[in-house]
Amino acid sequence: MAIISLSSTLLWAFGLSIPLAMAISPPPEDEAGMIEGVLGGDPEAFRGLVERYQGRIYNVIYGMVHNRDDALELSQDSFLKAYRKLDSFHIGTRFYTWLCRIAINTTIDFLRKHKNRRSVEFDENIAVRTDGAYLMDTQ
Repeated sequence: MAIISLSSTLLWAFGLSIPLAMAISPPPEDEAGMIEGVLGGDPEAFRGLVERYQGRIYNVIYGMVHNRDDALELSQDSFLKAYRKLDSFHIGTRFYTWLCRIAINTTIDFLRKHKNRRSVEFDENIAVRTDGAYLMDTQ
């Protein structure tokens, strides 16, 4: 289910809506072509890169934050950063390694900013007295 949610929410700006399981990974030699396409002004060429690596990047991030929503948001942020900085990518190097470094750095920054954040879950029973009666609003 997380894979479908990731695929349906990740990089909405690129119009991705197909489940990851249905995505067809391009051959490795097409990766350089996709990058050159994006650099040449075709933002739709980035779709293949997202479809190819979104699951792996999500898993790396989720392993660091242990929270689905944060992992989805950080995955999207990582892909957007990669898209904006694609001109600094060196053709001939591995795109996944470069993208993974962006994702890890983005996640580390997030964890630093939120290191004192505590996970607070809503407890519906907190307003229930032991005798079963609900507490009344005193206002």
